[in-house]
Amino acid sequence: MRPPRCCPSFRRPPRHACRHAVPSLIPRRLPAAAAGPHGSRRRLPTSGTPTPRVNRRLRMNARVASCGVGVAACLAVLVMSGCYGSNAPEREQSQAAAPAPAAPASAAPARTPSADLPGVARAMVQAAMVKNGEHVYIAGGSRDEELLENLAVETMKAGAQPLVGLASERLDRRSYMEVPASYDSQPPTLFLAMVNTFNAMLTVEAGETENNMAGVPPERMAARAKAGLPANEAFLKKPMRAVNLGNGLYPTAALARRLGKPIEELADVFWKSARVSPDVVRAKGAAVRQALAAGQRLTLSNPDGTNITFAVEPAKGFISDGTISPEKVQQGRAATQTWLPAGELLLPVVLGSAEGKIVVGKVLFQGTLVEGLTLTFTKGKLTSMTARSGLEPLKALYDAAGAGKDFLSYIDLGLNPEARLPTDTGRIVWMAPGGVTIGIGDNTGWGGTNTSNFGLSCAVSRATLSAEGKPVIENGVLR
Repeated sequence: MRPPRCCPSFRRPPRHACRHAVPSLIPRRLPAAAAGPHGSRRRLPTSGTPTPRVNRRLRMNARVASCGVGVAACLAVLVMSGCYGSNAPEREQSQAAAPAPAAPASAAPARTPSADLPGVARAMVQAAMVKNGEHVYIAGGSRDEELLENLAVETMKAGAQPLVGLASERLDRRSYMEVPASYDSQPPTLFLAMVNTFNAMLTVEAGETENNMAGVPPERMAARAKAGLPANEAFLKKPMRAVNLGNGLYPTAALARRLGKPIEELADVFWKSARVSPDVVRAKGAAVRQALAAGQRLTLSNPDGTNITFAVEPAKGFISDGTISPEKVQQGRAATQTWLPAGELLLPVVLGSAEGKIVVGKVLFQGTLVEGLTLTFTKGKLTSMTARSGLEPLKALYDAAGAGKDFLSYIDLGLNPEARLPTDTGRIVWMAPGGVTIGIGDNTGWGGTNTSNFGLSCAVSRATLSAEGKPVIENGVLR
């Protein structure tokens, strides 16, 4: 999922193909090249050619705050004087409100790309503009324990105080299957307290599997998402400076299989994409935004049958270039988040402006491949959702959600020249050059104002996007 989700405003999940708006602790992504303390740009470092390796010490399959578990479901470990540990007592398990379906099979041991971890951590801390005296929340899975430790050390070197949180896919699932449903509507008081406490968040994508949340009752996910909306708004209103490493592209065996690539090749693309200069991304994003702003209405089409027109709000959007700048802090809200590998232009759609049909070849939802998804919009709202196969889990969550779920609400355009990966597999490659992702439901993470406890992101492959008849993207290629 792109933000678990996953709440769109925290983009956001470990971002698989579609992001259903479930409250989450972790934002969705992080910087390719980080800004130095005086505005200079630092390339995200690696040590030689990145190759995957097996982390022999850490076997637990983990994922950062996936699908709405939120802050209360994280094991938080206070970092003091450079040392931290966990001696949490075992807790008595609560009885599930309903019988739980069998958990998905465990993934293979995590394979992580090798890199200059201290350098990566240093770049992330600088990208978040961490300052002396600040409080920084750091989170990720046990697979990346060494990187989390480096993030804590680099944070302390900047004079700030870190708190490290650990999460796992198993915890995400158990929080639904073993915790009574009566607690799903609890106000997120702990998360609100953390938003008031922390100035910045540094997160590492931790998902390993595609079907971890399969079989979770949609009513429960919708209830937690609704309860988490005040926390989402507080996060954006502050705003929190958030940097995430992964952006739905962290090299895992599951992702490599889905994209049809050897994991070594995927790791190579990941780190090359992460090292693209923010200046390159920013220049391309500014040119695309200017071209789109010149048109009153945009037209999106593709060979699958997509043909839809809508308007966007370029001034409210932003470019994720891998840095957080004083200008982005001044803009506020979602603009103070960035994700690595970077390279996206995020724009809210004018609510009520969409007319037409979007056809998506494949959408991966909770491990189910939805094929031939067709979304029809009238006066900006979804009036029909059909598919050739696999629609049931997605439609169930949509039906369980509340107001605001039916708007075509944002587009997300890929700008990274190194992220040349397939965009038609059901998984979203957010930063793929010429990639077009559309979203319905909540768009607060894209600069918009539509708040909802539902959100769906879909990649429209081989798309042509035109402004007043002039193509900006043609057949999946940036002009």
